[in-house]
Amino acid sequence: MFQRVMDMIQQMATATGEQSLAAEQISKNVEHISSVTNDTASAKQDLNTHGGSVTWNWKNEIVEGEYIYSEVGNTKRAGWHIWAGHSFVTNARFLPEVQLVARYEQLDTDLDVGNNKVDRITIGTNLYIDKKYTKIQFNYQINGEEDTSIDNNEFWANFQVAF
Repeated sequence: MFQRVMDMIQQMATATGEQSLAAEQISKNVEHISSVTNDTASAKQDLNTHGGSVTWNWKNEIVEGEYIYSEVGNTKRAGWHIWAGHSFVTNARFLPEVQLVARYEQLDTDLDVGNNKVDRITIGTNLYIDKKYTKIQFNYQINGEEDTSIDNNEFWANFQVAF
């Protein structure tokens, strides 16, 4: 399935004449983990997880998607997200780059039980203070539940310093 998605992306790029959508601009990752949980507070359970992601970068745009499926004991879970961003390069000493981002994600905490999906829409901005070590993020998250609606939308502000 993953290879089919990658082939479709490459075909769309060729059909639209975007020859710059080369293999080096698309990164992909597929993982599989099998193990046993080591939680001492409960009985050990089998753990089986599959996942994959695709990232596309072109000029000032980025699009990334990810899917994960997991079985822990008898519980099956699945989730996915897709996000996109566009960067505006200002070349200013302070705030040399501003990035607008949007994300949609969905999680089903138990595939065998109905009405338990949750989804989230996030819109926000990343303000790169010095293009290297410091970033401020502002996000508004619209949270949705499948069975009952809860007023739990959130506004987030994050300050990040890397060293």
